[in-house]
Amino acid sequence: MIVAVTTTVLSSLIVVNDVDKDLLWEGLGGLDAVGGNRLLYDYPNTTRDEIMDLLFSKQVGAQWQILKQEINGDSQSSYGSGSSFEHMRGDIDPNRWNRGTHHLLLKEALKRNPEIPLYALSWGVPHWVGNGTFYSEDNIQYHIRYLKGMKEHYAANFNYLGIWNEVSYSSDYIIRLREALDDAGLSTEIVASDESNTNIVQTMLSNSSVMKAVAVVGVHRGEMDSPVANISELIAANKKRFWNSETNVIDGAYPKWDGMALPWVRQQLRDYLTSQSTATILCPITHSWSMNYGRNNHGHSTFIEPWSGYYILGAPFWTQAHLTHFTEVGRSSSSQWFFLKNASHSISAAQSTVTGAVLFKPSTSDLTIIAVNEGDEDYSFTASLEGVFSKWRGGNLSVRQSTAADWFKLLPSVSIPQSGDLQVKLLANSVTTLSTLSSPVIERPKVPERFQFPLPFHSDFQDRVLGGPGKYFCDQYGAFDVSSDPTNSSNNVLRQSAMANPGNNGWKARPNLDPFTGLPSGTNWANYKVSVKVLFPDESGFARLCGRVPLWSPEGGQVATRSSIPFGVCLTVYFGGGWNITSYQLSDPVPRLLGSGKAVTVAVTPNRWYSLSLTFVDDSVILPPVFHTDPLSLQSRLFTGIAGVGSSWGHIYFDDFSLELAGGYLASPPKGFLMDCLAGDVLGPEFTGQVGMVVEVTKNVTVTQLGRFRVPGNKDTHSLTIVSARSNETIITEPAFVKLDGCTPDINGFCYAAPATNPTKLVAGERYYIVSSEVVGGDTFLDMTNPATGTTMHNRDGTTYLSHRIPDRI
Repeated sequence: MIVAVTTTVLSSLIVVNDVDKDLLWEGLGGLDAVGGNRLLYDYPNTTRDEIMDLLFSKQVGAQWQILKQEINGDSQSSYGSGSSFEHMRGDIDPNRWNRGTHHLLLKEALKRNPEIPLYALSWGVPHWVGNGTFYSEDNIQYHIRYLKGMKEHYAANFNYLGIWNEVSYSSDYIIRLREALDDAGLSTEIVASDESNTNIVQTMLSNSSVMKAVAVVGVHRGEMDSPVANISELIAANKKRFWNSETNVIDGAYPKWDGMALPWVRQQLRDYLTSQSTATILCPITHSWSMNYGRNNHGHSTFIEPWSGYYILGAPFWTQAHLTHFTEVGRSSSSQWFFLKNASHSISAAQSTVTGAVLFKPSTSDLTIIAVNEGDEDYSFTASLEGVFSKWRGGNLSVRQSTAADWFKLLPSVSIPQSGDLQVKLLANSVTTLSTLSSPVIERPKVPERFQFPLPFHSDFQDRVLGGPGKYFCDQYGAFDVSSDPTNSSNNVLRQSAMANPGNNGWKARPNLDPFTGLPSGTNWANYKVSVKVLFPDESGFARLCGRVPLWSPEGGQVATRSSIPFGVCLTVYFGGGWNITSYQLSDPVPRLLGSGKAVTVAVTPNRWYSLSLTFVDDSVILPPVFHTDPLSLQSRLFTGIAGVGSSWGHIYFDDFSLELAGGYLASPPKGFLMDCLAGDVLGPEFTGQVGMVVEVTKNVTVTQLGRFRVPGNKDTHSLTIVSARSNETIITEPAFVKLDGCTPDINGFCYAAPATNPTKLVAGERYYIVSSEVVGGDTFLDMTNPATGTTMHNRDGTTYLSHRIPDRI
């Protein structure tokens, strides 16, 4: 039985009877794309085990019921690029099944729930597959080898296989894929077509071979707010299923309670109610990639600081447990749960205040009632238990409730009267679950404290598994794997391994640019030295060392029609000794050439290691003497950002990557509020008023010292303050001034006022402006090119901030 009507229409009596058994509940799943696991892979083991329990263990946390995995294909897929198990045709590298990090969640999920359904889908495949033709027999065999290899190496039996993420399907390919799966002895079912449209439905109805091949119609949508044409016919007459196979309902500002926690639960119910969808999959399962790469706060949990182990679980993470803790999804009939649908209740009122569902488990007659009340008033109803549910009369139901003040709170159990008529009260703006299943007390693990990225940082890759990623490195394009040194097999190094741009085999929404991998957000610094060794295995190609790499979202800002060169300040060295250095940011139409030349002692012999370095001091970029008679100092307009390496396609090797403070500069304050700072990318206009950043505080904070970013050439003294966004009033009790003339910035680029004698307390849940007073004709400041869009980081969770002017105070 489903309830989805306004309180003025809903009957006060709801009959719960097993005769209303309807569709099988197939699960609430998470999509493990590249970024859903990358930084989580490097978390401390103890913390990571706790996180995996929170993600997959029974009645502990989110308890994902389906794991959908991207098949990494050496291609950018929105959250970075993942390393394919076959970089080239006939790839027999014994370490190829270690590549990437996608196997992490797979192993951990199966360890905690061997019955969890697995679903695989490609965004792109390497260039050689089908000689650049995705819909080919070559690609079908590539996918079959993947399924067999994952079964052999990880005991992973994939239940479902998709076609090509958000790219128009080929009917012939789908038919041939089904035949090939059968020939290979694989019972894996096909999901099609993982697009935002439902064209596949019409194709199935008109093409019996496609109808036979496809088991599940998968569509990418937000909430299913209207019926899908002809889907009922597919389900009833042809025994097909319908899923919301990717949704981005939690996308934007940090996933707190307001506007997200209740709609996320409501969506699971309405997807079924309006469109008979029996599974919903969130993209991504977690946010675990560098925030410099865009799509910030995309998902309802955040794991981006492996050096500290710090993480965030948003309100929707806990509200989904109202469904997942009280239902099961498994391969055996004994674990199946079904929706109950009472024909006397119309589904046409799906946009109303109260949305609820009743699910039951036929093998035990267990029962779960879930109800979301998004109204501003409490609402009550009576549930009458009849049929097989009469056995629960006189028994108890466990109760969980979530409100803005308390997420997934365990309430005292309620008794079911002998009459079977249960009185249920739904608080305003809440979600409530009542179930015959027990609900244990949950001891939530203590989240580790945050601290700055440790400096100096050095990686020689010796402690990394062959085939895996370099510590903390996040691939934006290409595929960087730990490999054996071609000159010393006992030495581990980092190798760019993708042999060519995927081209037409890449994901259509994200063209692939030159390979690049970098340290994660948390290292957006101003004044530092970065160095690395590079090796060319033959007489071709180029290697890059980059620093001050700013926001670099593949969905905006840089596209292949502008340049394939990475954002940031990059030194590119070609085999033969030619070199150039470029500066490139969002506001530049093309990269700016800062300098070029030819080095007579660098990159002139294959299979020999050469050292590169860049030093950033204020607006200067310093190259070592090997590129010039004296150290060469160049001017850049980029003032902060991460460091990383890049290359041409094909094998290029890197070793001994190091990052340290530039001489004479300071580390960040030990308890600094800023872990790093991605400064704006353009000089602000001449302006009189207050400029700074907005901060939404997630826990109480005591502020002892304020600072301002020092743009090279700044010399004025600035008044700093904190303003409450609620009251528009200044809340610090004593003035704070910072003199920029002659000050020494920290690694983030900030100079600080004297410590306050009376610290200021910021309250959890409140919003504040931390600002500096500016005047026309005075110091310049940095502003984001377009702070109104998500791709320029207005949704930061506290790791990085942007410049903006305070509304109503200019």
